[in-house]
Amino acid sequence: MVLAITHQIAAGTTFTSSSVARTYWYGVWTVALGAVVLGRAVLPLWRNLRHQFRVEAVVPESDNVVSIYITGRDLDKLPARAGQFFLWRFLTKDRWWQANPFSLSAAPDGRTLRLTAKAAGAGSAALRHVRPGTRVFAEGPYGAFTALHRTRTESVLIAGGVGVTPIRALLEELHGHAVVIYRVATDRDAVLYDELRELAAAKGAVLHLVTGPVQPDKLAPAELLRMVPDIADRDVFLCGPPPMMNAVLANLRKLDVPRAQTHFERFSLAG
Repeated sequence: MVLAITHQIAAGTTFTSSSVARTYWYGVWTVALGAVVLGRAVLPLWRNLRHQFRVEAVVPESDNVVSIYITGRDLDKLPARAGQFFLWRFLTKDRWWQANPFSLSAAPDGRTLRLTAKAAGAGSAALRHVRPGTRVFAEGPYGAFTALHRTRTESVLIAGGVGVTPIRALLEELHGHAVVIYRVATDRDAVLYDELRELAAAKGAVLHLVTGPVQPDKLAPAELLRMVPDIADRDVFLCGPPPMMNAVLANLRKLDVPRAQTHFERFSLAG
């Protein structure tokens, strides 16, 4: 790509006839390439050298879900917020080459970071066997699914399946009255539900656990209104599997929830 672009600028008739155009586009592409190198190489290397991330503990949450606690140096200086994700690379003999995106499942507290992952392939399933003390290379934080984009003091948090991880972290950080709706197939699939219940009680939030098959739609407009009558006056944070996301977003439009109040993270399982 770099060779093609530089050849086009150096030999293309549009650029050979204009030194201003040639200088401008060389400048634009140099800045773009510099941003990629800075964001994907220099900054991650510097942050990992500074923070020295390591696995502190591995805690099974269920048969196929595990939480990993990450510690390091000066984590209070890491600009991470609830709702964001990192690309995690565990530096073991069989995993150092593989990076997976996992959201923070607890708000950063300056001492530890926590990710919670569901086994969706060999890579994520192997996380259960990562040993405490293992070095970790983390890229991030990434994502705009944070409380910085709030437009209202009250909110609705809607999670589907293991998409609850950033929702749980957001609930910990958000201020103002919140309603949490957690959609799962069965009670056994409600990962981190006990934590959600305790957080909701501590923060005065309302928690709804919605279980059952996909049809009929238990997050249809009428159902959402029943659980949150003033939903159009709240910020809505949404994270879950793509089919659920699409359905809920369509239902929010039917309820005239303004786009500016709808915040979502498209979620898919990392293998």
